Amino acid sequence: MRASVKCGSCFDTEHAPPNTQGNASWTYLKTEGLSNSQLKTRGFTHLLSARDRVPGFVQRAAVDGFRRLRLQKALPPLALETEPQVWIHCAQ
Repeated sequence: MRASVKCGSCFDTEHAPPNTQGNASWTYLKTEGLSNSQLKTRGFTHLLSARDRVPGFVQRAAVDGFRRLRLQKALPPLALETEPQVWIHCAQ
């Protein structure tokens, strides 16, 4: 099966991920500013997005990223807080 992946602008801006380079079963595109209708008509099978919902696609997973450092009374005095920041979607 041939996969067509759209990576949002908040991701890699210079190079395709190494595991997709030279892989004939993958098409990798990072064109910015595509509308929801363009995402559907371009035939993408997967999206990596900073949006949790994209019309025409089903959310399959979320990846946490850094939110903030929080002071706490316990040791260690700093706690790392994360939140979902990258969503993986599949075409419906």
